[in-house]
Amino acid sequence: MEPTILTDLKPSIAAYHEELFGPVASFYVVKDEQTAIDLANDSDFGLGGSIFTQNIERGKRIADQIDSGMLFINHPT
Repeated sequence: MEPTILTDLKPSIAAYHEELFGPVASFYVVKDEQTAIDLANDSDFGLGGSIFTQNIERGKRIADQIDSGMLFINHPT
């Protein structure tokens, strides 16, 4: 499979709500931190996730707000 990046995903598009596998990444642009948290929590899945930040305390604060089985800071799942 060719590596693929999906952009401009909206809730009306099936891939917005799917758990994707393979060399596929979903890329979202959001207006602020709370919108990013809301987006991360808008999933029926959630085995793991990652937060990338230069501010570790901020990463911990965000991690506390995300409903995920495992959450990593500055490390891929």
